[in-house]
Order: sequence, then C-alpha cells, then structure tokens
Amino acid sequence: MLFINLKTMIQKKAKKYFECSSCKNHTVQWGGQCRACKKWNTIEEVVEEMKPIQIPRVSPKKSDEDKAIETEKRELLEKWFDFQTLKALLNPRPICENCGTSVLYQLKSTEVWVNRSTHAHIVPKSKFPSVATNKHNHLLMCSQCHSDYDNNWGKAKGMPIWEVAVKRARIFSHLISEIASKLPEDFFI
Repeated sequence: MLFINLKTMIQKKAKKYFECSSCKNHTVQWGGQCRACKKWNTIEEVVEEMKPIQIPRVSPKKSDEDKAIETEKRELLEKWFDFQTLKALLNPRPICENCGTSVLYQLKSTEVWVNRSTHAHIVPKSKFPSVATNKHNHLLMCSQCHSDYDNNWGKAKGMPIWEVAVKRARIFSHLISEIASKLPEDFFI
C-alpha cells in the first residue's frame, strides 16, 4: 500500500541562488568574480528551504453546510430538467429548435443522460450557477445540435438557433451574478 505524505505534495520548491560572501550581492548563476564588489572566489550557492503550505482545515459544520448546498443545487437542477421535459412533452411533436429533428424519443427515454441531452443551457450551468435553473436559460435541441452549441461560442453564433438564444438570454442576463466577460456581448445589448 502506498502512503503519500500530504506535506511533500504541497511543499514549495527550494529557492536556489548565489551570494557573494563579501558584499552579500545575489545572482542567479555562479561566476568566479562578484559583479558588485569585483572580488574573486566569493560566490557561494545558497539553498533556502521553503516552508510547506498549510492546508486550512474545514470544520465538520462547514463541510456539512457545503454538502447541503451542493445537494440543494443538484436537486434544483434535477427539477429544472424535469420541468423542461414536461414543458417539451406538451407539444405532440417536439422538435429540435435548431435543425427541426424530432426529439420525442430522447424526451421519453428512461436513460437520464439521453433525456437531458435534449435540454441545452443557453448560458453554461457550470460556470454561471446563478442562472443555471432559470426557466428561460433553455433551448430544446437534439444531441448533435446541443453538442455543437456547447462546443464554442463561434460555432454557436453560426447556428440557426442563435437569434432565439440571444432573445432568451436577454430576459435573464441581468440576473447573472458571476463575472460574465466570457459571454457573448449579444446577450447584454
């Protein structure tokens, strides 16, 4: 069994430099003559051991609070997905808002990942949790279009759904509490 000392994993590297024993001038490389005082054979290597970084302890109470918050976020997101599925199933022939392909099979699937692949967030849920469960932060898409949309903003801007995404994003963009510099400016005009 392998045991790893946590302190060795987080210890900073030793600081190495050269110092003149005469004038205490520091340099990054050894030389026979000190550049500051011009004396010969006074340069010596110095190795300064760095103290390990201390990992702050998290109290059990704080840890339990964090777990409760994460559980609540996960439950809210699951409710969001369920709401979006029920809303989409109100349409007798639900289609991808981008390419027009039927998504009925995916919406009725008992495989969670298949069902959820039809629900694209306009603004990424992982980077913008403040609007992850906003009912307007949604596009109904087939798996391929969803993947293309999530791939990058440049690709998303070229998709037929882009104008719809912009209109919906403007409804909730003022609710984003995270730094939104990586979002397209179109969402905020």
